[in-house]
Amino acid sequence: MFRASLPGVKLTQGEYDLYMDFTYQFGITNWRSSSMRRNLLNGEYLQACNALPAWRKQAGRDCSLPQNWGPKGCKGVWTRQLERQAKCLAEQG
Repeated sequence: MFRASLPGVKLTQGEYDLYMDFTYQFGITNWRSSSMRRNLLNGEYLQACNALPAWRKQAGRDCSLPQNWGPKGCKGVWTRQLERQAKCLAEQG
């Protein structure tokens, strides 16, 4: 389903892995409606990378805000997106 959502789009293995990881975390429905997918379909790879941090919320909380990082917080959601973005940007050469 994931690969079929990107007809004609060429991805490096690193790009494939990080967008697939995103899809596992947020779901195929969110992937299909994401700006990342739209960017990739338009050949805008850098813009797709830079759209990753927009996915920073969990249960309505903004996980990029330190007040949401406590013992029951969601800092991991934010750091995972930043890691994905860094990997994605590195793939752009």
